[in-house]
Order: sequence, then structure tokens, then C-alpha cells
Amino acid sequence: MIVVEIFPGAQRPYYIKSQGMAEGTYVRVSGTTRHVEGYMLKELILEGQNRYFDCEICRNLTVSDDEIEQFCKGMKETAIKNTWQESEKAKIKDVTKNVLISWGVLKEEEGKIYPTNAYALLAGQMPQLP
Repeated sequence: MIVVEIFPGAQRPYYIKSQGMAEGTYVRVSGTTRHVEGYMLKELILEGQNRYFDCEICRNLTVSDDEIEQFCKGMKETAIKNTWQESEKAKIKDVTKNVLISWGVLKEEEGKIYPTNAYALLAGQMPQLP
């Protein structure tokens, strides 16, 4: 018996050239081959560029410094509320704008701060996708 393991490539998506990217991209699901859904094709394209949906700027949303400050306070309050041991509560650090940038929740471009899709999802402000 010969066992072959094929690892995913970095230049996704791979597709049947004669069918084009939209129609010729397939995925394996539970031992079957299926035509890729539209949302998954978008994810594969982003991953192939080493980008991810949650770290992309949410173009339909703006955020002020006050909103960021409230968001940071809310994250810390939620962490404290969900921590069982008092000794652990004291170890919870403040969340700051720079922390959110390092996590990909906010993104800085040309000196401006933008909310990402992660911010929109966490804040319950994600616009409806078409």
C-alpha cells in the first residue's frame, strides 16, 4: 500500500483553467469533491495573498477615538466578568488602540485608523454582505 499526503499550496485558489476561477474551483469535503461556494472562493483568494477576511478594513464603517476607547473598556470588562478566579482577574491587562492594531482588530493606513471586519464583528456592527 502507498499513502500519499498532499499539502495545501500557498498560491490558492487552484482551479481548472479551461473553466475559469469562478466555475473551475473545487474543494474536498468529507471525502467528496464539491464546487466551491462564492464566499469560500473569496476566502481562498485572500489566503493566497496571505490576507484574511477579519483583518481587512471594513469600508462601510468608521470609528472615532471615543468609540475605540469604549470598545477597549468593554473588552476588559468582559474579560474580567468571564474570569472565575480573583487572582486571575488582577492579571488582566488594559486593552489599548495599539493592542487592537497588533491583533488586527484595527488597521492603520496612511496615518489613519480604520476598523477591520474583526472590529465590526466584535462590536456587532458588521454590515450585511451581498
